Amino acid sequence: MSAFTANRAKPGFDGEDLAAAILRYASGGLGEIGTVWSMNADIGMRNLLEIYGTDGTLSMRATDPFPRVEVYRGGDDPLYRGWTTPHIEPDAAEPHDYGSWPPHTHHYKREVASYVHRVLTGQRPFGPTLEDGLACLSVIAAGYASAAAGGGAVAVDRDPLPAGA
Repeated sequence: MSAFTANRAKPGFDGEDLAAAILRYASGGLGEIGTVWSMNADIGMRNLLEIYGTDGTLSMRATDPFPRVEVYRGGDDPLYRGWTTPHIEPDAAEPHDYGSWPPHTHHYKREVASYVHRVLTGQRPFGPTLEDGLACLSVIAAGYASAAAGGGAVAVDRDPLPAGA
């Protein structure tokens, strides 16, 4: 992974307000991560995930007022080739109702509260697992290490837990 960070919009903050990273996977594929959290515009919270593969693309806009997923399928079959927008019916108990929140609300408060409640009551939390979170933190740590080294390539630790944990 190679990464760069900067503080451009709010230089008074102790930390970056934008970052970019390029990842090279063992398969030879490349990934790109970009984030900007402090801009000179009030656009609210936007989360966009795009995955581009050999035979298709997935675009997910999870925090839009009307969240949506769009899928592009390549291939020879005209019945399935092209863009589609699958209808996704959210689980009634799903805590991620971004559209009803007032502006400038802590966007993850209900998500964290739901996660803690479900762990304490013996239920599987929605979304990622603790192991997923640790894997994500390994990528973030490698990104910071790369940025501190001027953007040089840094390997992502595939086993972030100490021995015996």
